[in-house]
Amino acid sequence: MRVASSNPPAIQHALDAGASGVQIPQIASVEAAKAAIAASRFHPAGERGFNPFVRAADFSLSTTAGFFARANEEVSLILQIESAAGIEAVEGILELPGIDALFICPYDLSQSLGVPGETSHPKVLAAAERIAKAAEARGVALGVFTNTEQDARRWLQIGVRYLCLSVDTVYLLNAMRGVVTKFR
Repeated sequence: MRVASSNPPAIQHALDAGASGVQIPQIASVEAAKAAIAASRFHPAGERGFNPFVRAADFSLSTTAGFFARANEEVSLILQIESAAGIEAVEGILELPGIDALFICPYDLSQSLGVPGETSHPKVLAAAERIAKAAEARGVALGVFTNTEQDARRWLQIGVRYLCLSVDTVYLLNAMRGVVTKFR
């Protein structure tokens, strides 16, 4: 589940509800990454708040030790890199244990790099390649949001393994436009 912020209660709410992982936006420093890891992992790997009466803990049917071990092992942590500061910090971020994937947000990244909306701009692609190389070196999966099939192919060549292609509302809008044009 993509949470709204790196705020620990937002992360805990998603995980307590039973999400198999969290995708956390606006990670722009090693400190922000550490905080995200701490909020999404139980002791000794983190400081996630503990409530044994939630769905993720089988409403208290799980033992504490079993719940902690399962959650620390199975919950995926995906950090969004979407700013120039995040690019500069990416190698340090990837030195931290517990990160399953980095997710590139090209729209926000393009804005941060001074080329708003130009997701295929050389600055954006160079930043993505830096992130991809760093992630590959650490064995961390790489994800991205893209809005076109052409861009999706480019991102796959860069090394993306987690691809988010457009959004449902775009596909629905395009389908409806197609129907409407039949009646004009």
